[in-house]
Amino acid sequence: MGQSKKIKTAPEAEMYFDKDNQAFKVKGTDNISQTQVMLENNQFTVQDEAGHTLKLFFKKLKPRGKQIKAELESLRYDEQPIIELPKTEMKYEWALNKKDNTIKELNQKIKVKEQFEIKAK
Repeated sequence: MGQSKKIKTAPEAEMYFDKDNQAFKVKGTDNISQTQVMLENNQFTVQDEAGHTLKLFFKKLKPRGKQIKAELESLRYDEQPIIELPKTEMKYEWALNKKDNTIKELNQKIKVKEQFEIKAK
């Protein structure tokens, strides 16, 4: 039998608004192994079990009251060159039910300069 090849693929990331904790979240994804996510100085690092990484560099990552603004500036897979992104903005605004503090209304906007803009309510 031949030896199996080690796949050298960095993990990917999902970015989303966590309605239960009212926070911006990054979740690592990898089709082969578990991932962990670390945050330090506006930089999320997603690492898989093989030690491969995806770094997400944010120019802005500001929670303020019932609003979060995030601006993703660049990505880096393992030790490859940094990938500069067009201006990429994510904005989340919400209102709470006074009775039980659950989210009554959520407005989301994702915009990549000169490429697309998505709004959800």
